[in-house]
Amino acid sequence: MGWYNDGVIQNCTFSNLTITDSSTGISVYLPDTPLNGRGSDEGIEDTHIQNLSFSGILMDRIYNEPVLVRVFERNRCEGVRDLFFSGIHARSVHMPVLCGREDCRLQNIFFTDCHFTQIRRDQIPDQENGPYSSDNQYSLVPCFRCVDNLVLQGTVFHVL
Repeated sequence: MGWYNDGVIQNCTFSNLTITDSSTGISVYLPDTPLNGRGSDEGIEDTHIQNLSFSGILMDRIYNEPVLVRVFERNRCEGVRDLFFSGIHARSVHMPVLCGREDCRLQNIFFTDCHFTQIRRDQIPDQENGPYSSDNQYSLVPCFRCVDNLVLQGTVFHVL
């Protein structure tokens, strides 16, 4: 969820989901606004994301990150805050990535009773020669950058 200048996204709950064979599991992605002109579906308001809850989610064979929250430099972002992850169980090639920026830091991010297990890309059927096979870079540890008040309670990261 999120894109170029998407306005307000708040008070959403996502629960009891199964995600398999996906590029990314949960994604809050705020890409760079294009330098020349507007993006094809660019909004007109600064993005403000607040109070999202993700619970009881099982992910298996995720080709990249099971949780990706990223704010790029040229996205008009007012804030990303109060994200709650509980009971997430994921098997993925990469670890979670939470990456704000200095002028739009991620705030109040909570992981409770989550388990992230890294798997090798060759453990995903039909992916040896697929679109993701050339990327041999693995995030060996979770990445948390420009995050204020990150709480990890009962959360495990099992890496290769």
